[in-house]
Amino acid sequence: MSGKADLWTAKKDSVPRDQERYLLLLILINVLPHYFTLPKWIFFSGLVLWLWRAMGLIRNIYVPGPWVANFLGLLFSVGIFFEFGSFLGEQATASVLVLMTVLKSFYLRRYRDLMVLTILCYFLLMAKLLNSQSITVSIFMVVDVILITSVMAFYHSPVDRGHLGAVIKRTYGLALWALPAVFLLFFLFPRFQMGLLQRPPPTQSMTGFSEQLAPGQVAQLMSNDQLVFRATFPNQQRLPPLDQLYWRGAVLSQGQGLNWTMDPIELSRVPDPLPRERWSEFIVQEIFMEPTEQRWLFPLEHPLQMSQPRNDRGRRHTLRDDRAGQHVYRAHQDMTSREYFLAFSSAEAPRWTDLPPEAIEGYLKRFKFIDQIEAPRAQRWLDEQRRTRSLTHSAEWAEVIFEHFQRGGFSYSMSPAEVESVDEFFFETKEGFCEHYAAVGASLLRLAGVAARVIVGFQGGTPSLLGDYLLVRYYDAHAWVEYWDDLQGGWQRWDPTGAVEPSRLSLGASASSDLFAGTGGFGLSGTSNWVGRWLGSEWARTYYQARLAWDQIESSWLRFLMRYDYGAQQDFFRRLGFGQAGRILMFIVSGVALILLMLLVAWWLNRQREPVRGDLRLYRDLSEEIERKLGLARQPWEGPQDYRRRLREHLPPEQMTELEPFFKRFMESRYGPRAMSSEELRSWRRRLRGVKLKKTQSAALPKGPTPA
Repeated sequence: MSGKADLWTAKKDSVPRDQERYLLLLILINVLPHYFTLPKWIFFSGLVLWLWRAMGLIRNIYVPGPWVANFLGLLFSVGIFFEFGSFLGEQATASVLVLMTVLKSFYLRRYRDLMVLTILCYFLLMAKLLNSQSITVSIFMVVDVILITSVMAFYHSPVDRGHLGAVIKRTYGLALWALPAVFLLFFLFPRFQMGLLQRPPPTQSMTGFSEQLAPGQVAQLMSNDQLVFRATFPNQQRLPPLDQLYWRGAVLSQGQGLNWTMDPIELSRVPDPLPRERWSEFIVQEIFMEPTEQRWLFPLEHPLQMSQPRNDRGRRHTLRDDRAGQHVYRAHQDMTSREYFLAFSSAEAPRWTDLPPEAIEGYLKRFKFIDQIEAPRAQRWLDEQRRTRSLTHSAEWAEVIFEHFQRGGFSYSMSPAEVESVDEFFFETKEGFCEHYAAVGASLLRLAGVAARVIVGFQGGTPSLLGDYLLVRYYDAHAWVEYWDDLQGGWQRWDPTGAVEPSRLSLGASASSDLFAGTGGFGLSGTSNWVGRWLGSEWARTYYQARLAWDQIESSWLRFLMRYDYGAQQDFFRRLGFGQAGRILMFIVSGVALILLMLLVAWWLNRQREPVRGDLRLYRDLSEEIERKLGLARQPWEGPQDYRRRLREHLPPEQMTELEPFFKRFMESRYGPRAMSSEELRSWRRRLRGVKLKKTQSAALPKGPTPA
């Protein structure tokens, strides 16, 4: 108990300056990871405030008191509100935590403030975990929890101050003992979805995907290598060829020449996922979406269904446009965290041969609308082709236009000249990116009387290091055309980009960009990559391979975490023989197992300690009883003889007469040759219980020497 008394005595004093450095370093460790998620003005404001506080500790410069810190906190609160429109939400809450934690350090006065700041470091870590559960962040979490807990133990225990290394070692040992409990809780604790904290509405610069198409819009994404999603194909041994992978996003039906927009979509809920026994009928995709801060989903073309696994409230609803031929899918809310989807696509385009011709003609009417497409020169060229070639079917028109793109002197460019019309592009500049060829190709088909529309999404991807999944990044964004094939009776994909740059489709966006630029590198790993520009192509290729290797590890970790959701946990329970009704029993069993595990750990830790002899335990019990009843705590520097001498000054003589024999016998047992027997210990315990402790009125507690 003397350690507790010393702690409370120390808490009345200010925090020593040499002990503040650990806390400031801990705050910095937990603020830095928020650089990638918070607005830069908020992060750097917090960093500047931290540097101000650190310089006050190192250089003794002026550090403002509580009034100035409170005023700064008020100003930053107003700024955060104007930035996010609320104090609720993932980024807003993290911003408040970062700035207020740093400002709290400005009036660090007592150990209570120190403990509050240490606990705030836990909250900073939790705010980061809400944003990302990657393997990097997970490793950081383990290390950071050990550091925060060690610093808290270091400050909370006066005996351990000055021995931070020993505290960290002990905390690390306790963390190892906690691993079985963590493992048990991960598999058995109910899985919940974090749907309460949302980010602010996204902008196009944040998402990289838009619901409209304009010249240069897709080309600007070539420098953005941010990951959009990973995709695996569980019912296929190998990845499909890249030129067959068209990840469908939005359907743009309103054509204005070079600019295309989409019709209003009509969304409804998607039915339950298909049973596993039917997976062999389709191309099944497991899509692991990154936090794109939007709702668009990207299954392979000809999708029949795209669903999310179940959570604690049942399956989370995926939405789709049920109108014929749309095949547009969206998540139920903005994706502010990683999401896992199952998509089912057909290998062939659906046919509409069972519908009467008048119904099909009414459906296709809006896909033939040309009133907003002004291209008189292109119209004359089409009329000439109709007369000279006797073109009648839509597939023939697509072949003629494709052949003209292929042989008419057109080129593929990521930075084409600005164009104002279809005629200018088709007859003059003849240089463009995929959105130019898709927009112009769809416009030409409509002018020829063929129903056509533009599809925007992604094409291809980057195979992983082991070739077991694909990485689709923003630079894989692509636009292509779908036209109505009147012979087949369905929509047919048509990509005019393949006429001028076929490597874009067969190799993927990044690889074709390097070949197109003449660098000969591995996509963005060639000299067009920043590593290649600084260190050369060989280092760039090494960097590229290292990125793929790390992503292989990262992907395995994320797939494990995301696949084990609420639905997977229920399947796990069912395999163990616990159905829905047996969940309560399962939780009881897991709770009992957890308690037994904790008792085992406590027994083992107690076994590692040096056993306390009975006479010393009896002496400590007596000291605690005297402290509890009389307030006379035994100080760390006092031996039994000094403690007895001080008690003589505070206790009545008749009480000391009863205690003197015990002190004499204890010192003889502790430091002499004759230890107390078990029976003697029981006898002394009975005698000490009968002592009525009472302090004299005139005595005062003398001050002892200051502990080291």
